[in-house]
Amino acid sequence: MDEQCEGRAPIPVPCAHRPTVGGLVVPWVTLRHPHAGWLLGRTRSDLMAACVRERRCQTCGEPLGARVVVMCRPEDLAQGYTAEPGMHPECAAYAGRACPMLAGRMDHHHRHPVSMAHLRCDNPACACQVWGDSPDRQTRAGQPADDYIAVWLDARDYRPAVDERGKVRGVALRGVRFLRLRPIPGREPSSETTRAIHALDAMRQLMTSPPPALDPEVTRSCP
Repeated sequence: MDEQCEGRAPIPVPCAHRPTVGGLVVPWVTLRHPHAGWLLGRTRSDLMAACVRERRCQTCGEPLGARVVVMCRPEDLAQGYTAEPGMHPECAAYAGRACPMLAGRMDHHHRHPVSMAHLRCDNPACACQVWGDSPDRQTRAGQPADDYIAVWLDARDYRPAVDERGKVRGVALRGVRFLRLRPIPGREPSSETTRAIHALDAMRQLMTSPPPALDPEVTRSCP
């Protein structure tokens, strides 16, 4: 760690080159208005997809290593993919402390989220003229904050989930071997999420544990 602002999570070394706003690292996938600057909490869909395709960390933008951490919701596990690109373990730990939603400092989504249409400038040639909201943004307005789970993957199991047209939807979770599943530190998950984590972790251990050794006496007695 090489920088720490008062009341802020220390910035990990991989993010040292990233710009900051209010002492917080600006993730690589963050949307930037040509005139208004960084829009924290808003992401560029093309960079989100590029992170998955090119195996980049969504926070620092650097290539991923041997271990990848993906933040996902219980419903993401059910649908088999998450829209969130992976991160380095240290960048994921930082995000879990710095992001208000991940850290549990927000118990509900904003009741009146600002529409992307209201962020557009008056320049008809500006790229912001084609910005749009994600389909579920208004649906989630005012709803309780989501539970998130940190899923650790081997980089060899990290792959994109694509739709029928080949467009990247996110990171595949179905049919993938999990190294570890943990709630976000400092955040109290719901009882349903806790049960899901325990059940999935038990399945992970069952699938990855070596088979028990055969009793030599039993082996010799077999025909």
